[in-house]
Amino acid sequence: MPDCDFFLDYCGPLSFSAEGYDVTAHVSFPDDAEGPAVLGRLARSAKAQAIEVEYQPPGNRALAAEYADVMRAAGFSLSVDESRGGSLVWVPDGAETAWAKQKEPKGAATQPERAYELAL
Repeated sequence: MPDCDFFLDYCGPLSFSAEGYDVTAHVSFPDDAEGPAVLGRLARSAKAQAIEVEYQPPGNRALAAEYADVMRAAGFSLSVDESRGGSLVWVPDGAETAWAKQKEPKGAATQPERAYELAL
């Protein structure tokens, strides 16, 4: 297991699926001043398809905005916003994700088929 020189539950890389993405890093930060700086270093060095960020307390919009600035500066875009629950999933700009691959059209669909695909 890699060494962790900062306080959070990330000791990556680890891999799991969330909201259709193959997430290769999961970070959880306490509500303190170190979180955004650590996240910035992780995001700039990550070769992740997606990073899920959890922050406490959930619903802290100021903290979510600070993390958003850090992630955008590192070249990530918000993909899944569960900020009320304290969780955001970020993907590198221009990345083709597992979710996008699932949603790719598979040839010409009839109108009922297309409606069904959109409902998924």
